[in-house]
Amino acid sequence: METASEYFDRTESAMRTLFDGIKGYTKLLHKPLVYVGSDFAPDSPAFLAWQAQNREQIQAMLANHRAFFAETFALSTLCGAVLQVAAKAIEVYSANTAIPGSVAHIVKTGNKTARPFCIGRQINGVPMGLIVFAGRNQHTHYNEAKLHPVNVAVFREISLFETTSTGHELRDPAFDLRNPKLVSFAANVTALLGWRSYDQYIADMRALPLDRAPEAEEAAPVIEAPPSATPQTDPA
Repeated sequence: METASEYFDRTESAMRTLFDGIKGYTKLLHKPLVYVGSDFAPDSPAFLAWQAQNREQIQAMLANHRAFFAETFALSTLCGAVLQVAAKAIEVYSANTAIPGSVAHIVKTGNKTARPFCIGRQINGVPMGLIVFAGRNQHTHYNEAKLHPVNVAVFREISLFETTSTGHELRDPAFDLRNPKLVSFAANVTALLGWRSYDQYIADMRALPLDRAPEAEEAAPVIEAPPSATPQTDPA
């Protein structure tokens, strides 16, 4: 495949299938039932009356939530596949050599592996491509003791919610690598990117400067066979 556009065309059916699967899981959390009232005490007459009136809907919602949380790793598996396809496109077709100032402390000039990923709209000060890079790597290597420092630094940036006046950092547990309840962060990363449909994904990817032609494979050397001995024939 000579261009990124061709790559996207050739992977479209697979990506649409992945996003259909993702939607199958995330729809379990749609349309939550929310209590609206002035008294939020669990034993207040108003709340108890609302709870009794909506008992069946509440039970169905809780069942959906239990089903969703039972399948969170399955969801992350699909989201990890999305990140893999996206990361491969950037790896093959990005010719970027510039490192934005916002991530100069994360990606050094000599880092030829991460540098092509420093492209795309910025989210929490981090280029979208670099978030794809770190999300793919974390999902792929979730069972390893340590991630490469670049990946850890990216997650530190996107997990930072606020720094208090006393210097204490408040971090979003959805992206905090120290969160013991998460194995793969792929589902959370794709949610941060806003990738919950194929159209959202492809709009972001086609907006990237992916114009480098893939390197041609070096032709294998031709090894000539040694000349064979002249066959002997029996005399007539």
